[in-house]
Amino acid sequence: MRCVVLAAFACVVATAAQAAPLNPIDQMKFAGEWRANSQKPGGACGQNASAGDMRFTLEFALTDGQIFVGDGTESSQTFAVKVDTSAKAATFNLGKDGVWKFTRQGDALISDSPPDLYAEQKGLVFHRCRPAADRRAIKLSKDQIGIVSSAMPPNHVIFVDARAKKGCKALDYQYLTIDLVGPLGFTIGRWNSFHLAEQLADGKKPKLAVDEVSNWTIEKAEAVANGYKFTITESIPPNDSRGDTATITLAPTIDGRASVPEWKRTYVRCSANQLSAE
Repeated sequence: MRCVVLAAFACVVATAAQAAPLNPIDQMKFAGEWRANSQKPGGACGQNASAGDMRFTLEFALTDGQIFVGDGTESSQTFAVKVDTSAKAATFNLGKDGVWKFTRQGDALISDSPPDLYAEQKGLVFHRCRPAADRRAIKLSKDQIGIVSSAMPPNHVIFVDARAKKGCKALDYQYLTIDLVGPLGFTIGRWNSFHLAEQLADGKKPKLAVDEVSNWTIEKAEAVANGYKFTITESIPPNDSRGDTATITLAPTIDGRASVPEWKRTYVRCSANQLSAE
């Protein structure tokens, strides 16, 4: 969960030989979620998608190229990526973490030469199961998104509930994470820090008042006079069915704080590298 917020991003270095960088049209073709599973000859998309699938997600709309690679475990990671293509191949340059080479076979990508980090994915056939989401309702600039979005490099901002007196340096806290980068969708989450979640799981009474952890889909986002307005729909577990839709306002202040008047809550704006605990 926190891998999005506290991800380590590799620097992009040399490009692949005899390949052309993605143009905007090809970026649209590659952006989205790709899945593979050797136990599913027909592919891992649609109703067959599961936590056991290997997957990567590519984003280009706001970053120069970002890839999330994972199998549903805590080992999932996000990197900066440069994608180069030719008629028969595609190369993902992960900077210091290596180069990942694929053969293009129709609309599929065959993992021919993965970096050491993903050596077990050699030979897997990836299909794009989900395209990037429609961004037209996200009416914020790249700079505005950088101010509030946990998925936006370089700061990966989160909002720590100010009831945790130590703010960014707290050990036990609740926080908001806002993903306006995607690419599969746009979300707000209200979560507990790892340490607080452990305390609650052990049946211990928290030292601070907490709200129910929740996730929402962002339907719309726009700038308003006092900050940012979000139209959000609650995602109800375990199947993320749609709950109530509401409008909230995030109002940042010059002292690094922000409020959500509709929730009567105040938050401290923290970049990932300011946090003392996950």
